[in-house]
Amino acid sequence: MLQIAESPESLKQHIRRYLGSFITRFTYGRKVDDFELELGDEIYIHTQQALRPGRWLTDPVPLLLYLPEWFPGMAFKRWARDARSKFIEYTAQPFDRLALLSYLDGTETQGMVPDALSDVIAGTSKYKVEELVSAASSIHTAAIETTYAMLMNFLILTMTHQDVQEKAYQEIISVTESARQPLLSDMTAMPYIDAIIREVHRFNPVTPAIPRSPIQTDSYKGHRIPQDIWAMFNIWARKQCAGSPRFHVRIRIEPSIAIQASPHTA
Repeated sequence: MLQIAESPESLKQHIRRYLGSFITRFTYGRKVDDFELELGDEIYIHTQQALRPGRWLTDPVPLLLYLPEWFPGMAFKRWARDARSKFIEYTAQPFDRLALLSYLDGTETQGMVPDALSDVIAGTSKYKVEELVSAASSIHTAAIETTYAMLMNFLILTMTHQDVQEKAYQEIISVTESARQPLLSDMTAMPYIDAIIREVHRFNPVTPAIPRSPIQTDSYKGHRIPQDIWAMFNIWARKQCAGSPRFHVRIRIEPSIAIQASPHTA
């Protein structure tokens, strides 16, 4: 907050650095450096490019994977090799250099990887080292970008809806009495804040569409879905069908609470 107050023109950079530091501390129990943040941004771009349906010739023609790199049109293989090396640098190396070495020399800190690594090495965990590395890399490459996008959505929507911002502020003040920061344990006493979070997710989902492939042939409402085909899930459309096309914050009342509050119940 102090950095944002001192240089508000760098708001986006401050938010990204905070998220990178927070998630790195959670994962490895240490601070993040600028090089890792820049490399993480590059990995995110590579991930978006790799997951874009129809971008690669190998999607409709898988046999192209078996052609040599020097063959015309095989530039995607060089791109994949470079992207893979950067991904390994961003994920496997921090695990080996920080988590594993710190465990071996007895200087490990608290974090998801250090806490789980001791059980994995001791053989008391059902997970393997490779799975732990994969989980850590998934947090790094996914959590930072999705959380950043959601925070920016929240800021834009609350700035353009001053009435929502004022109601949220008043609810926080009523709970904290301006004496402390709100805590996660306060959420049950802040239904309007909870409603804002849900509406931000509904109104503008971070991933509006997600590709998936079924592991076996299936059917849906009379439509045959072949195995391994690419199916696009339109999350944005489903969210829009579930509510108003406008940003509209509504406090959700649980059915059990509604029944208890109904004047028609005995």
